Amino acid sequence: RKLVDSQRQNVLEGASLYGMIRNMFEKVARERVSFFLTASDEDLLPTPVPGAEAPAPDSVDRAAAIRSWLRATYGMDLADLGLDPEARLRDQVEPLKDRILGAYDARYGQKKAEIGEESMRRIERFILLLKIDEKWKDNLYAMDHLRHGIGLRGYGQIDPKIAYKQEGYQMFSQLIENLRSDVTELIFRVQVRKEDESRLGTNL
Repeated sequence: RKLVDSQRQNVLEGASLYGMIRNMFEKVARERVSFFLTASDEDLLPTPVPGAEAPAPDSVDRAAAIRSWLRATYGMDLADLGLDPEARLRDQVEPLKDRILGAYDARYGQKKAEIGEESMRRIERFILLLKIDEKWKDNLYAMDHLRHGIGLRGYGQIDPKIAYKQEGYQMFSQLIENLRSDVTELIFRVQVRKEDESRLGTNL
């Protein structure tokens, strides 16, 4: 709760909003790049279409998977990932994350130039407040549901208090992960029309 309240207060006080969003994206990028570069070939295979032949594990193209994720989620085309075929993939997670972070900064700068710094700041604030409140309400509902059903864990010889703490922590971790993903993606998807500009200013 303190972490959520602190982030929300920082937004209301006009902290460096893009700094917050950039920090979120850095964590998202590190997690996704680590997955794409270190997961097994089987984990990277697309879900087979019913009735179709499953693709062979050796057909996995990790670079293509990363480019597809960046294009579909953030509208970013990064032709050169800078991957070294001679180096271990796990050793290239941080350099690739930094390269993607630089592309994110460039994409942000492009959007800010298109709509103006003030409109961009309003969008940042709107998205951050919207998603922080939305995810926290979802978490409260989930925790309430968990609280009412946790007593059943005793039948499985699991201490309900321990189970509640463990699952509550997992839920909160998922909240933070979903918040980062939603905010960093929406910042490029939201479009401001002329008639929305004044409303953004009055509502925020």
